[in-house]
Amino acid sequence: GTLRITATDNDFLYPTSSGHGGIQINAQADTNLLADINGNDFVGLANNGLFLTNALEFLNGGTADADITVRNNNIRSIANGGGISIGAIGGTVDTDISNNTITAINGDANAIRVHAIGAIVGATIAGNSIGETNLLWPASPSNSGSGVDLYAGAGGTLTTSVTNNQITGFAPQFGSIVSLKASTSGAPATLSATVSGNTLQDTEFQSFGRVELFTLAGTSSANSGTVNLSFANNNLQSGSFNLFKGAGGTLNVTQADAGALNASNNAIGSVSAGATFSQPAPAAPSLPSLPLLSL
Repeated sequence: GTLRITATDNDFLYPTSSGHGGIQINAQADTNLLADINGNDFVGLANNGLFLTNALEFLNGGTADADITVRNNNIRSIANGGGISIGAIGGTVDTDISNNTITAINGDANAIRVHAIGAIVGATIAGNSIGETNLLWPASPSNSGSGVDLYAGAGGTLTTSVTNNQITGFAPQFGSIVSLKASTSGAPATLSATVSGNTLQDTEFQSFGRVELFTLAGTSSANSGTVNLSFANNNLQSGSFNLFKGAGGTLNVTQADAGALNASNNAIGSVSAGATFSQPAPAAPSLPSLPLLSL
């Protein structure tokens, strides 16, 4: 069957101790999902022991086909959870996450999270404002959240563009402002990403150093993964990036060399030995259909 959902101009505010108050949508089996979440306020929500741990959470499995648009929402003060999460453990997902404002989330959570685990996912992440003067996450070095967390595993394919976002936050010991990872002990996974036009700043200057962008392609000979990356025309404000290729990984970079990456992104970064430069630009993700336009 087909499920069409439109949520527009709603206020999701301060739940009771037994609830959460956000939105959770699951697409399973052979379902077709078309969702448009537009112009809503999610304020003061909390994870009170329920499965839902983000203000907006989408789960996709089986052979489900989902088109998910999340735009123009205000998400703030999420006490024990994150912002927008799309977890696909099967099927196909196309998503557009654009022009949202996300502030003050939990330190172990992510502002935007898209995972493709045995699924085919296209994700456009554009024009979002993440963070604030008072930091996106609490200043705790043990936390591990990211502004944008993208992952492909278990044979999954994630094609994404991360463009024209402004992200400021305290990226703690195990976190980064933007995280791109393809790593699995099962079938090889592929993450193809275009990261361009973003302003990124990690405000953690002391204990563990700044990490504006972290990329992982595999970890060992038994844990493979491929990352295809174009990383250009961003402003890291003299911050850093780390492009890491494990023994079982493949890291393909569009730009000519590490020097070109530094110059183009106002950054000082490191690139693992074995990365391959001057590779073709990654493909662009497909955009989702809107529910009302699909009738």
